[in-house]
Amino acid sequence: MATTASAAGDALVRRLGADRVIDYTREKLQDILHDYDAASDLIGGSDLAAMFAIVKPGGKVVTIAGVPERTRASQDLDAGPLVSALLWLASARLRRQARRHGVTYRYLFMHPSGEDVTFLARLADERFLKSSSTASSRSARSRMPSHTWSRGAPGEGRRPDGVTTAPQPRP
Repeated sequence: MATTASAAGDALVRRLGADRVIDYTREKLQDILHDYDAASDLIGGSDLAAMFAIVKPGGKVVTIAGVPERTRASQDLDAGPLVSALLWLASARLRRQARRHGVTYRYLFMHPSGEDVTFLARLADERFLKSSSTASSRSARSRMPSHTWSRGAPGEGRRPDGVTTAPQPRP
């Protein structure tokens, strides 16, 4: 698993399970990472655009900060035809980038629920999920990772919750 962090956050994200840490203050992730199965974006903009260069053809790019595509909006928001059409237009550039790179682009709507919190608590209790508490300040938030990636064939190095724990070497 790879992630971005500043030099100050390197130790934290490694304790949380990152095998590869990109210092976003000095390095461009798209110059370093290649051939990953999936990329997760939490920032959007140019960071989201960089994800398409990291993921190998057939992979997935998921974001919570980009523009929802029409299918996702229809399913998750129960959006009507007008909203769906507007989102289709708004997401055209991202869908075109995804197609050009041979990857799937999806927007992930966040729907927190009691069931989700219970699931996360169970993972923490079983030590599948590591957590870290930091002070609520700008400097603490800046140490948190903004992206995560996983690489490897399905079933390789994956925990029961489906998260890849270590990158798999590529020939």
